[in-house]
Amino acid sequence: MKTKGVILAGGKGERLKTKNEKIFTIIKNKTLIDHAIHKLKLLELEVNIVTRPDLKDKIKNEKNIYVQKKPMGTGHALNIFLKNNLYFKNCLVINSDTPFIHKNDLMRVLSQRDKADLILLSYKYENNNSNGVILKDSQKKYIIKEFIHLDKNEKKNDNCFSGIFLFNKKISKEFLKIKKDFKKNEYLITDILKIIYNKKYKVKILKSRYPELCQGINTKKDMLLIKKNLKKMNL
Repeated sequence: MKTKGVILAGGKGERLKTKNEKIFTIIKNKTLIDHAIHKLKLLELEVNIVTRPDLKDKIKNEKNIYVQKKPMGTGHALNIFLKNNLYFKNCLVINSDTPFIHKNDLMRVLSQRDKADLILLSYKYENNNSNGVILKDSQKKYIIKEFIHLDKNEKKNDNCFSGIFLFNKKISKEFLKIKKDFKKNEYLITDILKIIYNKKYKVKILKSRYPELCQGINTKKDMLLIKKNLKKMNL
């Protein structure tokens, strides 16, 4: 059995306010989804994509595309993939709006795949207001909290979740237990840490060596920042 790559590409991307769908936004002569596909192929991983029905036929030259009929969050999207893929050893999950994650960071994650059941890639980002922050609670176990819910001391933590993670077959059944967050009307990937909280799985956090490339592209400001960082890093 092998490691599979999964791209979550079902979000509407309304905050970006572009003419095209967010996954077809062009940066450096390629769409975001093409950058994500290229990144997985560089790592020699099988490419699997979960997207909306209206976008499926617009993604060219890929055969493993699964449809999320309603945008119900990343947890729901991943479970669509899992229900259609029973045979794998590990899965590396990336988001279509974070396709510029450095290849070396992803290689580091893959290099640890036999040392943990779940590996999360984190990054240092000050004044984070969108991604979850990875913390250890009083029981020394990992949790993810939204920035708006952090107390004063917790806000000093700069271990932000990049949305990139790897998990093995053993833990995959736990993702199917993610329940709907009725406040957000979504199934949230980050709830996996609550589900496995008292179970004997090994969780590992790897910190990105290229944090400038980890911020998701959700707004025009994010897009300008990524373009600036790519130029600065000669990428």
